[in-house]
Amino acid sequence: MGQFGLSTPVTIAENVKRLGKWHLDYKNVRSRGQTGESTLAKKDQEIEVVPDENGPDYRSEGDWIFRTQMKVADFFYAHWKKGLVVLLLSLGAVLGYGIWQDKIAAEQKQAAYKLHRIDVNLPAVELTTILAGSAIDDPTDQERIKKLEGVAGLYSRDGKKMSGTAAAEALLSAGNLYLRAGTAWELAGKTDYATRSRQWAKENFDNVLKRKSSGLFMVAALNGLADLAITSQNYPLAISHYQRIADKEKGVFAQTALLAISQTARTEGNLAKANSALDSLTSRFPDTLLMTEVKWERTQIAAKQDKE
Repeated sequence: MGQFGLSTPVTIAENVKRLGKWHLDYKNVRSRGQTGESTLAKKDQEIEVVPDENGPDYRSEGDWIFRTQMKVADFFYAHWKKGLVVLLLSLGAVLGYGIWQDKIAAEQKQAAYKLHRIDVNLPAVELTTILAGSAIDDPTDQERIKKLEGVAGLYSRDGKKMSGTAAAEALLSAGNLYLRAGTAWELAGKTDYATRSRQWAKENFDNVLKRKSSGLFMVAALNGLADLAITSQNYPLAISHYQRIADKEKGVFAQTALLAISQTARTEGNLAKANSALDSLTSRFPDTLLMTEVKWERTQIAAKQDKE
């Protein structure tokens, strides 16, 4: 019969024996399982979990690069909106500046064209007159003098409407033409007209300075005002204009201004001031190209001292 058959007493005894053995084996296996579980539980209780306060080791190059990348990413995600706003504002500012520059360039181009249209109305100056050292404008030709004033008026009108270098150029042109007209009127014996033209010249030179012009435009305006002051024999005022150039400028402009101070002071009779200006010129600019003029001026000062 089968494994658990009961056909004979021997077979039954053997089966009982086998069942008893299997029972014991089962108990042993179960006992070992319980013992193992209790041992693992005990070991779990004995293990102390200590957190690593120092964090992972970032000393290796790969970990350092990873940490840097994470910090950059965190910063980007935290501030990307602000960065976008700054970027848009910057682009807007650059665009606005470009548009503004284009507008200024267009205005300057248009202003140059207007000045050219005015230039063609100027009375011609004969080369023979310049070479002969005669007056540029014939004092007997009153129509010519009036035309000078008319062109100067156009320069002055447009210069007040313009901006930048074009405005300074137009106002300087107006001032210089009024100055020429004043000289011509004086030679013609029209002192009232001469005074009027010189007043208009002064207004235009002053307007150049009011626009805070610098460099060549400032120097030209101050020289124009100094010429007007010398014409009216206001030598201290002329010297103050030249001194302003000497104080603000360097190089040839300052040298020329110091020489002009000496010449004006000598004309006034202030010889000490004249010598002082030359001393200042040679001390500030020992290699000046005006040394010939300086020596000549010193001889003129010495000659005037001998007469006194």
